[in-house]
Amino acid sequence: MPDSKPEPCDLYSAAPASTPFGDKHPGPRRIGVAAVGRHVATSLSRTTQAPRRGVRAIRSAADLDRGLTKDGWWTEEHQRPMLISEYGTDKCRYMATLEGEPAVDFLNFWGGLCMLGLAHEPRD
Repeated sequence: MPDSKPEPCDLYSAAPASTPFGDKHPGPRRIGVAAVGRHVATSLSRTTQAPRRGVRAIRSAADLDRGLTKDGWWTEEHQRPMLISEYGTDKCRYMATLEGEPAVDFLNFWGGLCMLGLAHEPRD
């Protein structure tokens, strides 16, 4: 939620500078909060380009009410661990929260990545 601690399924518009790993995306990227620790939250990036072969991904339908203007994918690539204090700032603006089936699918995807040891879970 805006002006508070991010929660799983919250959607944000993240500037390229919001990740220490860099981002080739020229403008803000849509991210979804997957896990929240005491000081760090990890988000998955959303892309509207077909994921590269071998990259685990799930489809994400366009949802204009939540700022998702095109069909896309949530992917295992470009997981974004960020300090909680950066959420809700100019670097990372709150947009909306996934609800219903899209939220269940998103969290199940994250759970699968965790079970496979592919998730960058918050360690604080």
